[in-house]
Amino acid sequence: MTRTTLGALVLALLAALATPGVARAAARDEPRNGVESMTPDQAFAAASAALGAATDVSYEGSVDANLVGRRLRYQSTRVTTPQGCAETLRRGGFVVRYVVKGGKAYLKAPKKYWKAHQAPGWAARRLHGRWVKGKASKAEREACRPAAMVPLAHASAFAAQPYERHVRGRPGIQFDGSDGVDPMVVIVATTGPPHVTKVSWGTSEDRSVYELTAVDVGVRIVKPRKARTVRGWLR
Repeated sequence: MTRTTLGALVLALLAALATPGVARAAARDEPRNGVESMTPDQAFAAASAALGAATDVSYEGSVDANLVGRRLRYQSTRVTTPQGCAETLRRGGFVVRYVVKGGKAYLKAPKKYWKAHQAPGWAARRLHGRWVKGKASKAEREACRPAAMVPLAHASAFAAQPYERHVRGRPGIQFDGSDGVDPMVVIVATTGPPHVTKVSWGTSEDRSVYELTAVDVGVRIVKPRKARTVRGWLR
């Protein structure tokens, strides 16, 4: 999955997150999964399989980039299930929510978002804070796959580091490499399923960081109520 996709899809519905204490206790009790002895390719293949088998996966992340001549910082929470996916993107008081389910994409955004997408002032005011629906594109549906949340397809020239890293109380092995352009770091859990627990890539000028926060906690993606098409809201 590319950096553009990670930063661009914007959706809602947060997962119930395990507390750090519970996560640490669970990690201590779980057997090792063998990631320490795997090559990067083997570890990433195992991680992709583990994500693909998950019923739901939740990530929290940030995007810090220089775009259109200014610094933009975003916070994101992403949830994906076999039935659909959701994300919330925050930038200060600016919040955009996005949901994909049943072949439809749903967007809820403030006036600033609609104005930035060339909507007239009267239309931006009418669409502000309302769920707008449309047909989900193939790219949006593909981005809902759990394995697509981590850009391992673009990983290259990785090497494992000889030390253990902990992410939210879960031990893992760090792999350093590149996404083909910028430096990239991937941490894969060494207990339980070999999920990618953290991925970061980019430079100080353009960096994205995502951490896995919950797996298989029973999240359901629900279609927003009272959603209409843009045309429906502007009638």
